[in-house]
Amino acid sequence: MAEGDVQKLPPSDSTSAQYSAHPVVMTWWQQLLVTLVGSGVGGAIAAWLTMRLSLHRFYRERWWQRRFDGCAIVIEALHDRKRLLDMQLYDEESDDKYADYFMDAAKDRGREAMVKLRRYADLDVLALPAEVSEIIQNFLNASDEASEQDTLLEYITAQLACTNQALSVASPAALKGLGLPSGSMK
Repeated sequence: MAEGDVQKLPPSDSTSAQYSAHPVVMTWWQQLLVTLVGSGVGGAIAAWLTMRLSLHRFYRERWWQRRFDGCAIVIEALHDRKRLLDMQLYDEESDDKYADYFMDAAKDRGREAMVKLRRYADLDVLALPAEVSEIIQNFLNASDEASEQDTLLEYITAQLACTNQALSVASPAALKGLGLPSGSMK
């Protein structure tokens, strides 16, 4: 076949027979237009797919960060509660007393801690891993039961036992719930 000859294909039906004699020849601007449109569509699809995957990762990481922050707040609140109860126990058992301003500040932090713990218990698994949420629910139930003591010393001791028990399991449960290795806090 010579260089300028056009190869004719046998027609498959009567409609294509009339077009097969003339090859499709595009001018340079038509080729440019097809290339630009094809590249634009391909680029738009790639950009959309990249955006969707990036947003999915962003929201997943943000959700994890929210749960991490919730665990940190809960553990800090338990420590604040423990500090208050330790101070109250010391005041009850000892002749020495903490200064009023110091005890008032600890009581304020202890009240704020209980508010935070109840708030996170209400938020449940929206803000905490399921393991930590269950620990907080159990702590609040035990704390409510411990409130029914006859003397202040019995009340403080019962509250302190509930708080210590919750603190002993909260950090490992948070690590497990967040998918972190158990040795990462040491």
